[in-house]
Amino acid sequence: MHAKRFLKVIIILIFLSIIFVGTDVFGIFSDEDTYTKMKVFTEILSDIKDYYVDEKSSVKLLDSAIGGMLKELDPHSTLLPPERSQSMDERFQGFGGIGIIFRVIDEKITINDVFSGGPCDKLGLMRGDKIVEIEGESAIGIAQEDVVKKLKGIPGTGVDVKVERPGWAEPRPFTIIRERIPPESIYYMFMLNEEIGYIRMESFTRTTVEELDRALKILSEQNMKKLILDLRGNPGGYLPISVGVSDRFLPGGKK
Repeated sequence: MHAKRFLKVIIILIFLSIIFVGTDVFGIFSDEDTYTKMKVFTEILSDIKDYYVDEKSSVKLLDSAIGGMLKELDPHSTLLPPERSQSMDERFQGFGGIGIIFRVIDEKITINDVFSGGPCDKLGLMRGDKIVEIEGESAIGIAQEDVVKKLKGIPGTGVDVKVERPGWAEPRPFTIIRERIPPESIYYMFMLNEEIGYIRMESFTRTTVEELDRALKILSEQNMKKLILDLRGNPGGYLPISVGVSDRFLPGGKK
């Protein structure tokens, strides 16, 4: 597309955005300096398209310009390309899983909690059960991160496991059908001693506040008096969720 025609398309899209989404473009360009800079910008873009020695994509040039603009704000503001946006949505909104919170204790995958109505809950699995085999292979001694890789998958697919429970003569087999599960942000929660609880929060996802409330309830039932909330390595997530987590610990009206 010719540069000048391309710029006309951009202008048309701007005015359509005013009509359909209420973008205050006139407010953006209201001062003379900003308008002048925008005019210079479009002229430079047009000259690059017409005279630069190599052919350049207008879309990529605009993306670079947007990226440079956002860098002037703070280290956390960025433009996500579609593929990264999709990956982030999966990370913070949900994925295919079996609906448990677990911890590897004495080399065995131990269920700490079961999501109500989730795949494991439907099969009658419960807190304290131990998964000792996954897809015909022993899971004893498995690393924590490998457990997630083996149990996550496409919703609707099955994973074969064997579960050990006190009172059972031997481990029993289960085929767990994965469902769309809200992303777990709390994988670790336990009592460090008789009064100190520990919760590690991996990120701020759509269900983090509900997960935190559930974890606090479980630990409180174990006589927790103090809590270590571990946020190391937490990359962030949804801002309103992080505020909701803070509200569990800070008095109202405090920052």
